[in-house]
Amino acid sequence: MKHLSIAKNSVQGCAFIRATAILAMAFSLVSCLRPGPHHRAKKKDMVQLGPSGFILNDSAFFPLAVNYIAGARSGGNDFWFGPSADYQNRPEGHFCPKDTALQRFRADMRLIREMGFNSVRIVGIWNDLGMDDHKDSLGIKAAISLEHDTSLLFSDPGTWPLYLHALDELFSICAECGLKVIPLSTVYLDIPENEGYLARYLDHFRNNTAILAFDLFNEPLYFDRLERPKQEAIRTVARWRKIVDAHAPDHLFTLGLTGIRETFEFDPELIDVDFISFHPYEYEPDQVLNELAWYGRELNVPWMVGETAIPADNDSVPYAAQTAFAMRTLAQARACGAIGYSWWQYKDVRWHNFHAAYMGLLSRNGRSLTARGDTVEGTPKPVAKVFRSFDPRSPKGPCVELPNYYNYSGHHGSRITGKLVDWHGNPVRQGVIIGWNEYWTASYHTVTHDDGTFELMGDFRFHHWMASGLRLSVKRGDPGDALFKPAADGVATYNLGQITLYPISTWGGILEWCDRKTEKFGNRESRVGP
Repeated sequence: MKHLSIAKNSVQGCAFIRATAILAMAFSLVSCLRPGPHHRAKKKDMVQLGPSGFILNDSAFFPLAVNYIAGARSGGNDFWFGPSADYQNRPEGHFCPKDTALQRFRADMRLIREMGFNSVRIVGIWNDLGMDDHKDSLGIKAAISLEHDTSLLFSDPGTWPLYLHALDELFSICAECGLKVIPLSTVYLDIPENEGYLARYLDHFRNNTAILAFDLFNEPLYFDRLERPKQEAIRTVARWRKIVDAHAPDHLFTLGLTGIRETFEFDPELIDVDFISFHPYEYEPDQVLNELAWYGRELNVPWMVGETAIPADNDSVPYAAQTAFAMRTLAQARACGAIGYSWWQYKDVRWHNFHAAYMGLLSRNGRSLTARGDTVEGTPKPVAKVFRSFDPRSPKGPCVELPNYYNYSGHHGSRITGKLVDWHGNPVRQGVIIGWNEYWTASYHTVTHDDGTFELMGDFRFHHWMASGLRLSVKRGDPGDALFKPAADGVATYNLGQITLYPISTWGGILEWCDRKTEKFGNRESRVGP
């Protein structure tokens, strides 16, 4: 009887704690999940963020951007940036004098402006050099000749005057050509020294009106470590927010997220940025259009397309397909609420992978002339006409949800089903579920219906899964082959049952702990856990 009494008291105590947690969240959850508004630019010639998008000089501004790779060079006591070596038809073409490199960069920027773009996202200007000591791992690698290069370490005070001056030259040319700049500078999460470097970088550019926004991290899904809890991502980005507010308070900042799958760690509704730059790509049929619809349906945070494209060489893939993709995704982005759009990338490259090599606006063939008479290596593909004729004031169409919205590739080899609910038992709409094969080398994802149910389909038997929702906790499990049974339609199916997700907050954690104690937590058989 004594043991029964203890158990009863434990359940009653947990019920009290649960009720207290729900009451506390009713008062605090809404205010603490989305960061409040921040002071932003008072200068008209700096890009600001209004309730409906970007504003420049008191007018609506829709960034239409192209991603451009800069290449670092060093010679004598000088250091400079120019077009990437990947954009050169001949490797030795990269090793030209500084004046020539800057003139080539200027010609590229003029051509970009003439193709209809008003912004450029510049990558390749901040590197992890792969050294063991954290303070000596960050900097920039600069080519000297075909056989030699050098590393300029950010930990060396002598690097900064050369480095910042070289960036000043690039950004000034962009401004001269009528382009706003989004520079990518990767702030590695597990290298504290990097935040000091970031502060110095931001201080230097705090009054630079050419900069649209600072992009501080590119695709955590691929370039961060494998596992990072949402709470840790939130705390880290909050530190970056403080640095930006202290050292470049009139500028905006963003992160480049790959898309829906970032919800499991860098939840776009929880990280404290001014806007999200999404990078959706076409790994499955119509994936980009479907992801854009999800962003438009579910997000409260402002967002733009920071990268997207499909490759085309007019042989394996016709140029017409690339043009159609640009037209459809640009229209869908605007219809679904994007406040900007950026194409990857400026020119085709030789990266020994078709998908990555032929996404450029320019082919590597022939030469082009700008209106000022500058010569540019390469020829604009037909896709460039989409951007040249783009009018951001034109009427928007509907944000379309395609027939394959819940199953991009139409697979029916195996299936995981279930239902996501919140701590009240209400359905989690548009929650995200992902499943992997046994070796974690292939995966598919889907989202829940409005009633919280989901059906994740694949062409292999799922061995691992994970589920979450915007602003909510993550659950995961490993079903294994034995738990799959043929359904009525013959598809091997495993039902995870009802899975409860909790707020990402202290009270949410307490509530989850109580529900564990009272056994209101998921499906034990599939080893649901945090």
